[in-house]
Amino acid sequence: MKFSLRTSDLRELIYEINLPPDYRVPSGIDEREFSFDMAFGKGHYKELWFEGIHITYGVSDVYQNLKFKADCDSSVIEMHFSISGYTSAGSKGNPCVFTTFRSGEQNLFYTPYFDGYFYHSPQNLPGRMLEIHLSEKFFKRVARGHSELLDHFVTSIEKRKTVFLDHHNRKITPEMQIVLNQIINCNKQGMLKRFYIEAKVLELLMLQLESYHTETPGFEALQREDIEKLHYVKDLLEGNFEASFSLATLARNSGMNEFKLKKGFKSLFGTTVFRYLRDIRLGAAREQLLSGEKSIQEIADSCGYQTPQYFTTAFKKKYGVPPGKLKT
Repeated sequence: MKFSLRTSDLRELIYEINLPPDYRVPSGIDEREFSFDMAFGKGHYKELWFEGIHITYGVSDVYQNLKFKADCDSSVIEMHFSISGYTSAGSKGNPCVFTTFRSGEQNLFYTPYFDGYFYHSPQNLPGRMLEIHLSEKFFKRVARGHSELLDHFVTSIEKRKTVFLDHHNRKITPEMQIVLNQIINCNKQGMLKRFYIEAKVLELLMLQLESYHTETPGFEALQREDIEKLHYVKDLLEGNFEASFSLATLARNSGMNEFKLKKGFKSLFGTTVFRYLRDIRLGAAREQLLSGEKSIQEIADSCGYQTPQYFTTAFKKKYGVPPGKLKT
């Protein structure tokens, strides 16, 4: 698969990659990073790929309305997660591909090729995204025969017909965000990393299927400015989950009143502010327990719990087992 991204006048090549069939590499897994720093903006991205799966994730900050020329010479099955920012894409050879992703949206789609444009606009927050590309062989192996929805998706692939899991993008749920963070922050190496990432990709696919049936009402009613503020709160919680927050402090920092913050956060992310903070803390604690590098007391402290007893109670309620049973 060859993919290239150029400025709309075709004069500057921003990014290009040639990936092997089925993303297979002799070493089992391959990785690379790339950056751009141009007059219109800057960005930094990481990629990894192994048999069946290719992942790109990163952040970009653009200073003006932009249109990039994009070409892909083979089919694409993509799990797209727009963590923050606002982007659109359209293929001139296949008009039904045109789509827009706002902050906090995700979808799964297939297109037999892509020959078109990406559109980016300046935002209050840098754009952050994660894309997972699945080979047709891998997708058919894991998807066929498990649900009518996926069977329809596979049939569209076999007919070389563009298809989306849903006509409307769905929210990135708190559970998805935890898995996305685990992929982005994975520090395992070699085949252990490959096995770990593949398991997380399958978990995300399962969560995408679940989201198809459990959409939270009210999302469309939010204004873009409110969405950006709510993402600021979510990013603040994720980056400082060990800290103590009050609703009043979060509202003041985001420029929203407490009522709008509570209602908007639940509408956009499908959970309350403090339930999301709890899930982030417990997800981080679970990763630390599995690594076996810290004691339960140290993990409780690092994840913002006042006492190990309170941490143990919350962990058991979330995962069904006390932390001591999970610690290796």
